[in-house]
Amino acid sequence: MIDWITAVIPFRHKRINNGHVQKIDSDGVERWLVACPKQFEGSFESSIAVKSNDLSECLQYADKLYISGNPTKFLQGHNVVGTDDLNLLVERTLEAIADKAGFVVDDVTRRRIRNGFYFVKRIDINYMFQLPSLSDVRAFIDAAGIKTRTRHGRSTIKKGTFYVGQTSKRWAIKGYSKFDEIMGGEKGHRLPAQLFSSPLLGFTEDKLRLELVLRAPELKKITDDENPSARQILELGISSLFNEYISRLEMTANVSIKDEKLADLPSKIQGTYALWRQGFDVRSMLPKATFYRHKTLLKDYEIDISLPHEQCDNHASNVVPLVRVLEAKPVSIPTHLLSYIVH
Repeated sequence: MIDWITAVIPFRHKRINNGHVQKIDSDGVERWLVACPKQFEGSFESSIAVKSNDLSECLQYADKLYISGNPTKFLQGHNVVGTDDLNLLVERTLEAIADKAGFVVDDVTRRRIRNGFYFVKRIDINYMFQLPSLSDVRAFIDAAGIKTRTRHGRSTIKKGTFYVGQTSKRWAIKGYSKFDEIMGGEKGHRLPAQLFSSPLLGFTEDKLRLELVLRAPELKKITDDENPSARQILELGISSLFNEYISRLEMTANVSIKDEKLADLPSKIQGTYALWRQGFDVRSMLPKATFYRHKTLLKDYEIDISLPHEQCDNHASNVVPLVRVLEAKPVSIPTHLLSYIVH
């Protein structure tokens, strides 16, 4: 689904006034005047940033509308499942904003949006993949954070999410457990209380979410246009773009992502165990006292980190190459969840 969009819609409308930022030089001459975005509340207190184009001689009307945010969450109140129909999301978002801002979307503008005649500055695309269990999802993330690379360089891992190109101004990929995200305490990611009793939560439990972020410089490159339109991006194909960038991930094929022991370990020694499972010499990586303390704790689980992992029982039946996850098709949305998606 589309998880974020920054777009510019050519559209004559009553100006959204949320103040402006002005730069005046030392001689008192105005150098620029920029309109400030306004947050419009959507479903279940989700919001999206909207502004009219920068101020001009006509203060009452503007001819461009800028939107930036998560249209799926704005319209649905959640982004557990959704649609990758970009034009539909932009049209529905504009309609919702119009209702709140007090202007009307004309038929010409609707047709232009449905044909992709607006501009895109950023788009985030994600799909979910089913693994055998939540522990497999977490193990995949830990392993991918160590064993994944592209031309961006090696991956990084932070707070249960692995990143490739995290600080890139062009494109990035991240992977995480949607179940852990919506169950976590971070505001803005939790599932709304009204939806906790819905089947959405259970659906996420064994799902890995992979997300592609395409920023303005990369969109310009792939469309060969300084001002890429939605139509140009859609001609390339949303799922095709996702698959093309995901295929750039280089992942060690012999990394185990299924390990039932991992879920049973105390959190303070899970990282040490995961590193040992990947073949790292944890003795050289940990302070001496920490190594022996973790060694003692792990022996209670019949694990000896003083020996190389290759010398221990590999439980071959529990080994699933990382690359097989990427070869699988994304999970289809079950019929019983379709009512939770914008149409």
